[in-house]
Amino acid sequence: MADFWPKDMWPSSSPDLNLLDFAVWGTLERETNRTFHPNVNSLKAAIVKEWNNLSEKFIINSCIAFCRRVEAMIAAEGGHIEHVHKDRVSKFCEKNSKMIYQKVIPDIFF
Repeated sequence: MADFWPKDMWPSSSPDLNLLDFAVWGTLERETNRTFHPNVNSLKAAIVKEWNNLSEKFIINSCIAFCRRVEAMIAAEGGHIEHVHKDRVSKFCEKNSKMIYQKVIPDIFF
C-alpha cells in the first residue's frame, strides 16, 4: 500500500497504529461471541463485562507489542510492515515503559 498511497494521504480506517484495532477489539469479539446474544442489550452487557475483565497484564502486553509496531512503522518510513518481531522488546519500549505505566495504564483504568 505504501507505493499506492502517498505518505501524506493515509486511509482513515487504517488499523496499523490504533491500539484498539490492534489488540482490544479482536479479544472482545472473541470473548463475546462465545455465546448467542438474543438482543442488542445482551450483546452490550457482554461487551461491558469483557471490557471490565481485561487484565492489567493484557493491557501492558498490548502496549508493549504496540510499541514494536510503532517502531516498525517508523523504520519502514510509513510503509507496509508484514509482522513485528515478538522475540524482543525494542529500545523504544524499554525507554518508554515507565511512561506506559505512568500515563497510558492510568488513563485506561481510571
